[in-house]
Amino acid sequence: MASFAKADPQTKLRLCNALAKQAGNGTLDFATAHPPEAKILQEFLGVEKTRTTHRNADFTIGCMKEQWNIGNRDLQGVKAACECQTTVMLRSATDAELDGYVAEIGTNPGGLASIVERTPWLVAATPAIAACRAEK
Repeated sequence: MASFAKADPQTKLRLCNALAKQAGNGTLDFATAHPPEAKILQEFLGVEKTRTTHRNADFTIGCMKEQWNIGNRDLQGVKAACECQTTVMLRSATDAELDGYVAEIGTNPGGLASIVERTPWLVAATPAIAACRAEK
């Protein structure tokens, strides 16, 4: 992290792009890269805790990716807004509802607006999510 902080913007961009590529093709996955250690961690943390922790982190990362793709390069502001959005979502829905939302996203890529419209807990959370984005 210290080396990354001192790097020039182009080097940081190259590293981020490389990490994004690895994440996309599955080579960044800890369980793939370090199977024995991952097995120990899963036994220690429990599969369910690992699954929900991963799902919740995906909410923040997905939000950050969306912002990056539309050209928002204020990474600290985006991260804060996306973490806030994830907190609102976790406060607003049950685990089953969150899992349902993830399933909907998987079957409707790019159709987020239609998913929001037919998801009551997400409709109710929309003002608080908007406030997260305004506060960044």
